[in-house]
Amino acid sequence: MKILSRLTGPLAERVYPLLHEVFSSETITLQAEFEAGQITENVDLVLVSCELAQPAEVLSAYLAVLKREIPILVFLNESQELPSDADLGYSDFIEAPWAQAKIRQRLKQILKWRNERHERLVYLNEVRALKSKLDAINPYDSETGLYNRRSFFQRLEEELKRSHRHVQMVALLLIRWQGNASEDQISAAFPDLVRNLNSMRCSDFLARLGPDTLGILLPQTLEAGVEAVAENLYQSLQPAADLFELELLMGSAACAPPYLALPQQLLERAEKALKPACLLVK
Repeated sequence: MKILSRLTGPLAERVYPLLHEVFSSETITLQAEFEAGQITENVDLVLVSCELAQPAEVLSAYLAVLKREIPILVFLNESQELPSDADLGYSDFIEAPWAQAKIRQRLKQILKWRNERHERLVYLNEVRALKSKLDAINPYDSETGLYNRRSFFQRLEEELKRSHRHVQMVALLLIRWQGNASEDQISAAFPDLVRNLNSMRCSDFLARLGPDTLGILLPQTLEAGVEAVAENLYQSLQPAADLFELELLMGSAACAPPYLALPQQLLERAEKALKPACLLVK
């Protein structure tokens, strides 16, 4: 159990034995020199004296620590009192004189807080691990129902191998929305932006590659075919872009044996080719 302490003199002599009594099942590590901004998640308790600062100033200095739910025990002197509107969070104050029974009681409460926090973090980590496993096998974007980036690259690798075997061209079309809106705002609007997508050929593969980017894989497609697909998508996507005051960008890249590109290289070429969609369609 890692404890950071700014207690000194008689107060420290009174409190430290109680730490070992209350946290008897723990291996305690005490650290005296620290700054509030250096407190990390592996700290279990912070002990502070208000000898040189008012309680409100202490709360303000350790605000970031309180937000991380790290317990803080603050000792007030005889002339100080806790502000009535203070948001204690996981902090606690002990007024002077610091009776051992009161200190012991507060330390037991902090031990309870600490154990509850630990159980909560374990649960959250288990949920995150489970979500990561599900994301690893889920081929779809949860917001739009389109394929996700991982699925797109898997399919692109497959198509490049097929292209090599059958000596066929592979094309990639990128669509991106940009404007005064932030990336988060565009991401939130993304389902509406692609809601009216015109039907594609059964061989075409659509995927959401990012918060503001759509990718379309076009197997066995020549330049004229890419232009036709771009025209079709422009007609279906531009009205929604206008509604959200966004500009629609499009860019394409293609390759064929013996000059096949790696998946990432083909994507980078399409990104470099991005330009306002109105300049690409007739």
